[in-house]
Amino acid sequence: MVDLQWQPCFENFTCTRLQVPLDYADVSAGTTAIDFIKHAAPSPFTGTRDILFNPGGPGSSGVDSVLTDLETLRFFLGDAHNIVSFDPRGTGNSSSKIDCFQGDVDASNRFAAVYIPVVDADSSQSKAQVWALAGAYGDWCTASHQNDTARFVSTSAVAQDMLRYANVSHDYSDGKLWYWGVSYGTALGGTFASLYPDRVGRMILDGQLDLEDWYAGTLKSNIVDQDKLVEQFFEYCHNAGPEKCAFYADSPEKIANRTRNLIETIRQEPIGVANRAVAERPIIVTYEVMRFAFLNAMYQPTSQWPGFAKMLLDLEMRNGTSTAHLDETFHGPFQGSTVLCADANGRYNLSTPELFSQHVKVMRSQSYWTGESWLHPVECRNMHLTPPPSQQFHFPTFMANMKNNPILFVSNTLDPVTPLSGARKMQAHFSGSSLLVVDAMGHSSLSAASNCTVRYVQEYLDGKLPPAGAVCQPNKQPFED
Repeated sequence: MVDLQWQPCFENFTCTRLQVPLDYADVSAGTTAIDFIKHAAPSPFTGTRDILFNPGGPGSSGVDSVLTDLETLRFFLGDAHNIVSFDPRGTGNSSSKIDCFQGDVDASNRFAAVYIPVVDADSSQSKAQVWALAGAYGDWCTASHQNDTARFVSTSAVAQDMLRYANVSHDYSDGKLWYWGVSYGTALGGTFASLYPDRVGRMILDGQLDLEDWYAGTLKSNIVDQDKLVEQFFEYCHNAGPEKCAFYADSPEKIANRTRNLIETIRQEPIGVANRAVAERPIIVTYEVMRFAFLNAMYQPTSQWPGFAKMLLDLEMRNGTSTAHLDETFHGPFQGSTVLCADANGRYNLSTPELFSQHVKVMRSQSYWTGESWLHPVECRNMHLTPPPSQQFHFPTFMANMKNNPILFVSNTLDPVTPLSGARKMQAHFSGSSLLVVDAMGHSSLSAASNCTVRYVQEYLDGKLPPAGAVCQPNKQPFED
C-alpha cells in the first residue's frame, strides 16, 4: 500500500505527490506524478472525509483553484470535511505536462496572436482561416508530442488516477471516492461513476456536461440556452434602469437592436486601441472580439453584467479600452484541446472546409449571439494523440443504477455552456440520482451564490438527498447592489 506523505505547504495547506502508471494496463510505459493539495477541515468530526475537487477545464489546475478560491469552496462545502484537489496529469505542476510549443513561450504567444478561434459565419475567408490554422495547430501538437507522454491524458486516465487516490487514502476503510466536479469536472465525475459505480461515495456534479456529446467530440449541446441568457441581459439591463445599467434603453427590444447595430458597425469599422495604460500592444476590436465578449459575459452575470454594459457603451462611443482585458483570453487554442481530442478519439469529422462550414452553421443556428465563438472541435481535426486502448472511453448507452450511491447533480436554470438539459439527461442516465436546480443564470452554481444551495449540498454530504423538484433561489440578482 502506498503511503501518501502529506507535507506542510502554502502556510495553511498540506501537499503530496502521487506516482501513478502512465498506463494502468501496461506498467512498462512508465509513471507520472500527480500533485495534490489539501485544506484540512476547520471543524472535523468522526465522519470527516476528503472531498476531491476538480474546478473544470480541462487543463485547469486544481491546486491553484484551492489556493485562490478557498473561501468560495468553504462557503459551498462547509467546515466539516477536508478539501483536496489535484493537477490532473498533463496540467499544472504535475509531470507529463502538455505543451505543444515545448517551452517556447515566444512561439506560443506569436501563434496565439494570429489564431482567433471565432469566425464570422458570413465570411468564407474567416471560416477558411480558422479551419486552416486549427489544422496546422493539430499537426504541430502531434509532431511535438509524437514520442512522449501526451497520449496518456484522456479523461478516462484521470478517472483511473482518482481511483488510485481513493485506494491509497486508507484513512477511510470503505475505499469510496467523495468528489465535487464543476464544468469539465463533471466529465471526470461521470466517467468515474460509469467505470466504477460501486466506488462512488458522495459525488456532486455542478454545471453538467452532456457526456454523450463530449465523448462524440461535437460539443453541439453546450450553448442551446445562450440566446435565452443574452435576452435576460437585455431584460435585466432595462429593469435596472440607467443608473445601474450603462447600456439602458426604453425597452429590452431597443437594447437588443442597439446591440445588433453596434456589432454590425464594428464588423464594418473595427476599433483600434493604443492606450498603453490598459494594453501591452496595439490591439483591435473586431466582430470576432464582440462575439467572444458575449460568450465571456454570460459566465457570471451577477459580477460581469454591469461591466459588460459599460463596455458596450464605450464601444458605441468608439472607445475600445475596456475590451483590453479580453485580448489575451480569447486568442489561441482551447487550453484543453488535447484532452477533448483524446476523448473524442477521431469520432467527429471536420476534415474539410465544407464540413467545418456546416458545423459553424449548426452552432450559429443554436445561438445568434455566441454560436460563432464555440468552435473547439475544429482543433481536433489534425490532432493525432491516440490514447492507449485502456484509456479510450465511449460513453455507454446503458443506464447506470446509482440508487445505493446517488449522485447529486446541480444546475442553474440558464447556464451558458452546460445547460440544464444536460443535467436532466445525465440524471436520467445515472438512475436513482438527484437534481437540484438553482433558479439563476451563469456557469455552474458557483456563479450564483445561494444559501439554499449550500444547505442542500451539505445535507447531501450528511446522506440526505434534496426533495424531488427542489429549486433554490440565488442570494443576489444581476445589477443588484
